[in-house]
Amino acid sequence: MPIKKKYSQNKKKCKVTFSISKEIADNFTSISVVGDFNQWDRHENLFLEKAKDGSYSVSVVLESNKKYQFRYLADGVHWFNEIEADGEVDSYYKGSKNNLIIV
Repeated sequence: MPIKKKYSQNKKKCKVTFSISKEIADNFTSISVVGDFNQWDRHENLFLEKAKDGSYSVSVVLESNKKYQFRYLADGVHWFNEIEADGEVDSYYKGSKNNLIIV
């Protein structure tokens, strides 16, 4: 599940595009990317943009020179991580990790 980063000309902002494969998307009714950049709001960044190959993506514009924590949330109850994230950190929930994206 690739993550693409595209920086603004002045490098102050970065458009981050998260993608979910068709195989994963087909198992759920809704999937969102949630993180400290959207106050962990599951309604804020839903995967709605469908590509020709059946994958889905969502883009978020983030302030550069920062680290952000995030995870994917499916159907409001199933959490999963991004294998291509920039790193992981312990979450507030025991035994759980959050992904890191560094822009």
